[in-house]
Parts: sequence; C-alpha cells; structure tokens
Amino acid sequence: VRHLHMDNDAVSFEGRFGGAPHSLYVPAAAILAIYARENGQGMVFDLEPPVPDVEEDDGPDDQGPPDGEPPRPSGRPSLKVVK
Repeated sequence: VRHLHMDNDAVSFEGRFGGAPHSLYVPAAAILAIYARENGQGMVFDLEPPVPDVEEDDGPDDQGPPDGEPPRPSGRPSLKVVK
C-alpha cells in the first residue's frame, strides 16, 4: 500500500491486487470494519443512518433516471474474498 490517506470523509490508497496496480477511494460511510490480515486485529465502526439527499422539487419524478445513468441497485452491498 502506498499513499495511504485516512480522514473522516474517505480512505484512499494505491495498492497492488493480483500484481496489478490500482488506486482506491472508499467513502467513510461505506466502511463497516478494518482488519489486518496478518494478525486479525482491527476495529468495527458503528452503523450510521444514511443522510437523506437534498433534491430540488421540480415536480413528480415520473421520468425515471436521466439518460446515461443506470438504475441504482437495491439491497445491501456486499464484498467477498477472491483467492
């Protein structure tokens, strides 16, 4: 891991996964826990309620998502370990 930066807004770093370099930016609201693979130590964060988005009231939204934007997936996001 290089250029690790952690603050109240996000965690960002550069790392190699499967030998390929990647830059990652993870919003803090998306992080539930952080653990070290070497010793299993880590910390779990409290689940905070989502902050409602403030939208302008232009009338009823019967149009659906704007062109070019895919529909947002429903359900809880999940990650899995790939070996």
